[in-house]
Amino acid sequence: MKKIKFIDLSIFLLFIFIILTFFQGYQCKYLKLSYCKIDFFENILLENGFIENLQSTFLFLAIIFLFISFKKFNHNKLIKIFLTIKVIALIYYLGEEIS
Repeated sequence: MKKIKFIDLSIFLLFIFIILTFFQGYQCKYLKLSYCKIDFFENILLENGFIENLQSTFLFLAIIFLFISFKKFNHNKLIKIFLTIKVIALIYYLGEEIS
């Protein structure tokens, strides 16, 4: 039960973080507010910034979780094919992101 609450809290905090990041990106791109000139806020959304590195981390974790689920669905051939295609696509996308 405690593990489920931790996962729910983690998902909720990630959702809040994504909403705040979208809000901050919208303000800096379209409204041109003065706080957006601070180096910290400029570096969050730039190439090789925090958001892009976070995206690469999530892609890597998704690949690991797909490998784990690949072992669990070992008996169903259709799911194995789907997971293989998904892993290949995520590896390609991760390679594009980190290059």
